[in-house]
Amino acid sequence: MREKTIKITQSYYLSKLKLILALSSAIITTSANNVLAQNITIDGTLSPAQTLNGPTYTIPQSVGQTVNSNLFHSFGQFSLIEGESAIFQSNANIRNIFSRVTGGYPSNIDGLIFTQNRSVNLYLINPSGIVFGPNARLNVGGSTRGSFVATTADALVWSNGSQFSATNPGGTSSLLTIVGDPIGFLFSSRPPQPITVSGSQLSVYEGQSLLLLGGDISLDNSNLSVDFTEGGRIELGAVAEPGTVGLTTNGNILSLSFPENLARADVSLTQESFLDVTAGNGGSIAINARNIGILGGSQLRGGIGSELGNVDSQAGDVTLNATDAIRFDRGDAFSDVEEGAVGNGGNIRITANSLSVTNGAQLFASSAGQGNAGNVIINAQQVLFDGTDDEGSLSGAFSDVEEGAVGNGGNIRITANSLSITNGAQLITSSAGQGNAGNVIIDAQQVLFDGTLTEGSGSSVFSNVEEGAVGNGGNIRITANSLSITNGAQLITSSAGQGNAGNVIIDAQQVLFDGTDTEGSGSGAFSNVRERAVGSGGNISITADSLALTNGAQINASTRGQGRAGNVIIDAGEVSFDRGSIFSSVEQTAVGDGGNIRINANSLALTNGARINAFTRGQGRAGNVIIDAGEVSFDRSFIFSTVEQTAVGDGGNISITANSLALTNGAQINASTRGQGRAGNVIIDARQILFDGTSTNGNIPSAVFSSVAQTAVGDGGDIRISTNSLSVTNGAQFSATSFGQGNAGNIQITAFDNITVSGTSSISGRSSALFTYSNSTGKGGDIVINAPLFLLSDNAVLDARTRSDGDSGNITINANIAEIINGGQILSTTSGRGNAGKITVNATERAIINGSDASFDERVARFGTRVANVDAASGLFVRSDGLGSAGDIEVNSPFVLLDNGGRFVAESRSVNGGDISVNAGNALLLRRGSQISTTAGTAQAGGNGGNININAGFVIALPQENSNITANAFSGTGGQVQINTQGIFGIEPRLNESINSSDITASSTTGINGDIIITTPNVDPTQGLTNLPADTVNTASLIDSACSASDDKTGSQFTVTGRGGLPASPDDVLSGDAVWSDTRLTVAGKPYNGSVSRVTTHQKSSNAISIVPATGWVFNNKGEVTLVSQVAQVDAYNVGSNHVACGKP
Repeated sequence: MREKTIKITQSYYLSKLKLILALSSAIITTSANNVLAQNITIDGTLSPAQTLNGPTYTIPQSVGQTVNSNLFHSFGQFSLIEGESAIFQSNANIRNIFSRVTGGYPSNIDGLIFTQNRSVNLYLINPSGIVFGPNARLNVGGSTRGSFVATTADALVWSNGSQFSATNPGGTSSLLTIVGDPIGFLFSSRPPQPITVSGSQLSVYEGQSLLLLGGDISLDNSNLSVDFTEGGRIELGAVAEPGTVGLTTNGNILSLSFPENLARADVSLTQESFLDVTAGNGGSIAINARNIGILGGSQLRGGIGSELGNVDSQAGDVTLNATDAIRFDRGDAFSDVEEGAVGNGGNIRITANSLSVTNGAQLFASSAGQGNAGNVIINAQQVLFDGTDDEGSLSGAFSDVEEGAVGNGGNIRITANSLSITNGAQLITSSAGQGNAGNVIIDAQQVLFDGTLTEGSGSSVFSNVEEGAVGNGGNIRITANSLSITNGAQLITSSAGQGNAGNVIIDAQQVLFDGTDTEGSGSGAFSNVRERAVGSGGNISITADSLALTNGAQINASTRGQGRAGNVIIDAGEVSFDRGSIFSSVEQTAVGDGGNIRINANSLALTNGARINAFTRGQGRAGNVIIDAGEVSFDRSFIFSTVEQTAVGDGGNISITANSLALTNGAQINASTRGQGRAGNVIIDARQILFDGTSTNGNIPSAVFSSVAQTAVGDGGDIRISTNSLSVTNGAQFSATSFGQGNAGNIQITAFDNITVSGTSSISGRSSALFTYSNSTGKGGDIVINAPLFLLSDNAVLDARTRSDGDSGNITINANIAEIINGGQILSTTSGRGNAGKITVNATERAIINGSDASFDERVARFGTRVANVDAASGLFVRSDGLGSAGDIEVNSPFVLLDNGGRFVAESRSVNGGDISVNAGNALLLRRGSQISTTAGTAQAGGNGGNININAGFVIALPQENSNITANAFSGTGGQVQINTQGIFGIEPRLNESINSSDITASSTTGINGDIIITTPNVDPTQGLTNLPADTVNTASLIDSACSASDDKTGSQFTVTGRGGLPASPDDVLSGDAVWSDTRLTVAGKPYNGSVSRVTTHQKSSNAISIVPATGWVFNNKGEVTLVSQVAQVDAYNVGSNHVACGKP
């Protein structure tokens, strides 16, 4: 039997001493009066009046009235003092003895009440009140059968309307119609009088009932019990007004039934009073009152007693029904299957307007034997569990399968308008034996779990499979309008044995997890597979209109044993985490996969360091993070999917589907591996996506990271994004890196509208960027961009690099329009043995590389070169600073513009420069110091210059703007420049570059110069010709006379200097294959050992057609070059020929 030790204060003793003295005085006074007035008298209504002699009062059957199996007695007075006894005699045919007291005096029982018949029930009816003293005892039904009923009702009633009344006693004739057992108790005119049990030990034998029914009923330091193996019933009922209380007889088990509209009085148990029906079978307790108090160490005990029962045994219930309040204050209710017992425990049922369980009070249903524990069932408007007692016992409701037991735990079910679990109180279902733990089921409008003990134990709900147990944990299921878990309170399901942990299931309109306990443990919901456990973790499922995790609160599903962690599933309208977290973990001792974190919401907001974290430290895969929401925002908050250093297993994926996604002020999505396993992928599908800014100190960018750490063995995960619009601004970054034994992940972004990567952090100076990086044996990841409009601006970068043996990744841009402006740069570099990757830009309309970073010098001065790009210029850059080859650049677009210092650069310090290929169907235009360069030997070392291959409708530059195409080297051979074009304007091959002209060079400082090959289509001299008539014409007509000589001016002139070719027709512009040759004497210098050649294509035959001479070219609305007969105006994008204006000045 579970016992309690109560510590009572001095003031408590003093108050109780006063009460005891007052009661003693009342008892002494009453006893003295009864001695004078004689304690037991016959009132004369059923037999002649007489006074019985004590101290042993023998009450023969003859002084009463026998009707069938019932014996009726009518007393004027009925009391017993200490040492006295009353012996009721009856023959074997008597089933019930009904004893009424009509004299108007209360019955004070401080002696023994005894019945000789072994199977008789005894009723004591005194409307004036009944008091049981400290020496009161019962021996009803001899040693076997007999129930005892004490009541202050006015009368007993039968089904035929007959009554046995103590306030309106009738004669013998009134009893003649009574047959069988009574069906109720009548309270007529006056308020029912109390029944007091003070220091008494009252018991009935096995299988019998002990009923007290009256006004207020109080037990003070008293015990009511049913003895021996077969359980009986103890029932207390309190009535406050006239009415009838029903009585049901089932064999020897008697039970009361109260009308719903009958006002009730109060029942209290104080000073370690007990109601005990522990037996081998069927014991039950019932209390019906307005208010019920189980106080001061008092207990209600039911269940199967130690070493009792059998496989068919079923303990009865402990039932409390109050129309107002039920208080357990340092008081308990137990329903136990005790150690060695066999059978199922009964339920604890509580129905009230309000229930409070405080100061260490407990409702406890357990099994320590062979059998199932009972349930704890509460139905009340307001329910409170609060605090502990002086010895640290927790207030709460408990259902246990104890160590060594075989059986399932019972459920804890609470239905209420409001439920509060505060100051360390707990609801616990557990199994430490062979059996499943019970469920905790809460259905309430308002639910609050709040606060902790000073030791740090929070107000909590637990469902546990303990170490050594074999069985599954129970579920925690909460249905509410609002649920608040605050200040360290927790909901926990766990398994430390052989069995699965239970689930946490929440269905509420508003859910709040807030704060931590005194030791920093967060409020929250937890599902754990503990170390040495064999079993899966339970799921945590939350369905709500709104869910908030704030101030350190968390939701955690983990495994430390052999089994999979549970999932976290959230389905809510609005979800907000403010310094709150969700974890799914495989801990270091675990063998099993992590659970998934799945969030479905209208809106999801993470702020102020909130985090969602799925990781593995053990042998198992980390769980996935899956978010499907309308609006998603992360501000200074994080999502992690991590394979930790001790782990053997892959990381989980992070998947976000949303209408809009914003990561700001250093918020991050991070998928990484530090152990033996591949990092997870980051997959985002959202209409509008924004990554903006950094943390307040500038060290943490708003970012997506996929990383392989130095200790890792495994590939990095991919970053895959699908969107209408993506903006990466003000220092935000995407990064896929490898420092370990594995390839870095890829970055792939597809947008149906635009992608913008722009700006730098104003705090740290770092660029907005997309990075892939290898510093290991693994390959760097690729970056692939697909969008109608791609904008890279204001010092933002795309960067694929390697510093090790692994190759750098490639960068591919597929767009309608690609704009790289104001210092935007795309880079692929190597500083190790690995090769730099290839940069490919495919722009179906145009590719624009324009401008430089105006703040470059200021940023370098403020933040240093660690945050700077190659330089201030916009462009595409591949470079080798190590032993690996520089990468290549390929640009494919109808129109390619390099302006204001825009650059295509493939260079190396000591190895071969990379190649550059430009395919511009209409035109390649170089303006204002732009460059295309494949330079090798920037460290004044070896390496051949890379090749430049240009295929363009036209190649155009302005001569004086110093826009250059170079394939130079230091000591290696210069590269080859090959240009295939319809025409080349404003830029020429030269031996050396000049700042005053636009040049094409392929030189080597100390080595062999490279080649420059310009290929243009030849002109067919017969094309457009027709057969002439035999008659000759004046040849002067063949001269273009658009401008004729004026009267006083010389006519038009045409002078050719040098040995270049002439156009085929006077109407044609200068042909692109007319190469100027300088015939002037020059100062002797280093001979050019390369070559400049003009290649023409084979002649093509064509039918004669009429020729309309073209006088210029323009761009059409598709960005294509079109030859026209007339050109209205010439600018940088519209180059052709104009006639010189003619006429007199």
